[in-house]
Amino acid sequence: MNIIDYLFHPFAPVYTIGSAFFGLNWMYRVYGFLGYSIEKIDLLEDGKTVEVFFKTGGNLTFKVKDIVKKENEKELV
Repeated sequence: MNIIDYLFHPFAPVYTIGSAFFGLNWMYRVYGFLGYSIEKIDLLEDGKTVEVFFKTGGNLTFKVKDIVKKENEKELV
Protein backbone atom coordinates (compact mmCIF):
# COMPACT_ATOMS: atom_id res chain seq x y z
CA MET A 1 0.00 0.00 0.00
CA ASN A 2 1.52 3.32 -0.98
CA ILE A 3 0.67 6.87 0.05
CA ILE A 4 -1.75 7.41 -2.86
CA ASP A 5 -3.80 4.40 -1.76
CA TYR A 6 -3.89 5.78 1.79
CA LEU A 7 -4.93 9.29 0.76
CA PHE A 8 -7.72 8.20 -1.58
CA HIS A 9 -8.97 5.23 0.41
CA PRO A 10 -12.71 5.40 1.25
CA PHE A 11 -11.91 5.27 4.97
CA ALA A 12 -9.18 7.97 4.86
CA PRO A 13 -11.33 10.50 6.80
CA VAL A 14 -11.82 7.90 9.55
CA TYR A 15 -8.04 7.42 9.82
CA THR A 16 -7.51 11.17 9.98
CA ILE A 17 -10.16 11.71 12.65
CA GLY A 18 -8.79 8.78 14.66
CA SER A 19 -5.26 10.14 14.49
CA ALA A 20 -6.42 13.64 15.47
CA PHE A 21 -8.40 12.24 18.41
CA PHE A 22 -5.38 10.23 19.58
CA GLY A 23 -3.10 13.30 19.40
CA LEU A 24 -5.53 15.62 21.18
CA ASN A 25 -6.21 13.05 23.89
CA TRP A 26 -2.46 12.64 24.44
CA MET A 27 -1.97 16.42 24.73
CA TYR A 28 -4.87 16.68 27.20
CA ARG A 29 -3.43 13.94 29.42
CA VAL A 30 0.09 15.37 29.37
CA TYR A 31 -1.21 18.82 30.30
CA GLY A 32 -3.27 17.22 33.07
CA PHE A 33 -0.18 15.62 34.59
CA LEU A 34 1.94 18.74 34.24
CA GLY A 35 -0.83 21.05 35.41
CA TYR A 36 -1.06 19.29 38.74
CA SER A 37 2.68 18.86 39.25
CA ILE A 38 3.71 20.81 42.32
CA GLU A 39 6.90 22.82 42.01
CA LYS A 40 7.03 24.59 45.38
CA ILE A 41 5.02 24.88 48.61
CA ASP A 42 5.37 27.97 50.83
CA LEU A 43 3.99 28.33 54.35
CA LEU A 44 2.52 31.82 54.67
CA GLU A 45 3.16 34.16 57.60
CA ASP A 46 -0.07 33.32 59.43
CA GLY A 47 1.07 29.69 59.78
CA LYS A 48 -2.37 28.36 58.84
CA THR A 49 -2.22 28.56 55.05
CA VAL A 50 0.17 27.35 52.38
CA GLU A 51 0.65 28.59 48.84
CA VAL A 52 1.20 25.86 46.24
CA PHE A 53 2.98 26.69 42.96
CA PHE A 54 2.42 24.47 39.92
CA LYS A 55 4.88 23.84 37.09
CA THR A 56 2.54 25.44 34.56
CA GLY A 57 2.74 28.76 36.40
CA GLY A 58 -0.47 28.74 38.43
CA ASN A 59 -0.69 28.93 42.19
CA LEU A 60 -3.36 28.19 44.80
CA THR A 61 -3.70 28.89 48.51
CA PHE A 62 -4.88 26.14 50.87
CA LYS A 63 -5.49 25.87 54.60
CA VAL A 64 -3.08 23.44 56.24
CA LYS A 65 -5.97 21.50 57.82
CA ASP A 66 -7.43 20.80 54.34
CA ILE A 67 -4.33 18.89 53.14
CA VAL A 68 -4.93 15.14 53.30
CA LYS A 69 -2.13 12.56 53.38
CA LYS A 70 -2.44 9.75 50.85
CA GLU A 71 -0.89 6.29 51.13
CA ASN A 72 2.32 7.43 49.46
CA GLU A 73 3.94 10.22 51.46
CA LYS A 74 5.04 12.05 48.34
CA GLU A 75 1.47 12.65 47.11
CA LEU A 76 -0.75 15.48 48.37
CA VAL A 77 -4.37 16.30 47.63
